[in-house]
Amino acid sequence: ARTERLQLLLHLARNAIDPVYLRAPLGGGKRRLLEELTDQLGDEVARVTLDAQEPVRPVASFLRQLDLPPDAADSWPSGLLDALGDRQVLVVVLHADAMDDMLREPLAALRGSGVRMLLAGEGGGVAGWAVQFVDLPPFDRVETAAFLRPSARPAPSQVTDEAVKTAFAATQG
Repeated sequence: ARTERLQLLLHLARNAIDPVYLRAPLGGGKRRLLEELTDQLGDEVARVTLDAQEPVRPVASFLRQLDLPPDAADSWPSGLLDALGDRQVLVVVLHADAMDDMLREPLAALRGSGVRMLLAGEGGGVAGWAVQFVDLPPFDRVETAAFLRPSARPAPSQVTDEAVKTAFAATQG
């Protein structure tokens, strides 16, 4: 099911007009799936990643991540769009539920411009925006283990099969 969601997100990242909102509970694997998505997109599109939980200056982030000159920020968003030319851009917003006006307003100005948006959060949506929701299914046990073991300290081997079973049961995936 997660592979199917990845294929759907690839299609939507290339074609959707409205922002796509990937929703799953905290720890549901959104970031991991988005990493797979960006790996599969490769150099096909330029990406800008913003984290709504971090203090962010969205226009400056666009310029830095897309390696654009400062004057591309003039008369937002037309200056950005002119500087991009034919480049396709995907904006990924992590923790989209936490978006404030400082982030929401510059992004809202980009809607309908051809810039694609992929929002990820726990499901709150974005006030006043039409979004296309994509629900991320729960992990199976193998995915739970793959999620838990790489981050285990001091060693991944300390996450036993019993610990995975317990975590899987407690979180229902």
